[in-house]
Amino acid sequence: RKVKAKYEEIAKMDWRYTNLPLYNEVIGQANHLVSTFPDTTTAIKSQYLVIQCYEQKMDEMERDRAVKKYIEMLFGSSLAENKILKDLRYFSNKYFEEEKYLQAKDIYIKIISSYPTHSLAEYAQYKIASCFQRLGKYKEAITEYNKITENHSNSEWRKDSYKQMGDCYALIGDSETALQMYQKAFEL
Repeated sequence: RKVKAKYEEIAKMDWRYTNLPLYNEVIGQANHLVSTFPDTTTAIKSQYLVIQCYEQKMDEMERDRAVKKYIEMLFGSSLAENKILKDLRYFSNKYFEEEKYLQAKDIYIKIISSYPTHSLAEYAQYKIASCFQRLGKYKEAITEYNKITENHSNSEWRKDSYKQMGDCYALIGDSETALQMYQKAFEL
């Protein structure tokens, strides 16, 4: 009860619109709850508060460390699968939008390895390929897009995977295969 009360006290603080010392106080108290009561829902919620504080402080490096720890905590938690997947998708997409493709890719890989039959796994596979493509690793991107075209015949990502493979082949100078991929996309 004390732990939950302490978390609720921290969560109710109007820290989002205040000054730096209050962010630091919230971070300190939340980190204390995380280290004192690991493997609890309160610890996970407290870690999320830490992330929010670092976002407000615009401290990207610390935010990224907090996100990494939060994701590790999610996988060891008893939270509902849909909550875990919602948060994983949120942070992986956030990294993708920030052009942090390696961090995004790592989270997408965790989604696939932990929830291979979930519908989000196909999306994650597509995004892994997109990460490689954005990083200029076209052969790796082709390999990852190919996993969708070969393993997910009814995937909503199949047509675009062929198109993206065509783009990748064109970028590595294989125009003949690029045309074949565009044709397959067109036929779907």
